[in-house]
Amino acid sequence: SEKIEMVNRYALGGLIERSLLLVLDADPEEVSSRSVDAPDYYEGMDDSFHQSVRERFLELSEKAGGIVLDASGSVEDVSVRIREVVADKLSI
Repeated sequence: SEKIEMVNRYALGGLIERSLLLVLDADPEEVSSRSVDAPDYYEGMDDSFHQSVRERFLELSEKAGGIVLDASGSVEDVSVRIREVVADKLSI
C-alpha cells in the first residue's frame, strides 16, 4: 500500500486535494465472471494475485479514511450505491 500511495502522490503532484475516496470492493471470483471478452494480462492472473490486490486496496482505504462500497451486483445497483454515498458525503 505504501507503493500505491507513493505513485498517487507523484501522479497528482500535490495539485489535487481529495474530497472523497471510494473503493469499489467485490469478490475476485465474481468480478472475473463478469468479463465477456478474453482476459487481458491482469485479468488472467491467478486468484491469489487478485485477492492480494484487493486486500492492499482495502488496507489503503482504511488508512486513508476511504469508504468501501460493495461492488457486487448489477452496474445499476453499484451506481445507486455510489450516487448515495457521494450525495451524502459531499452534500449534493
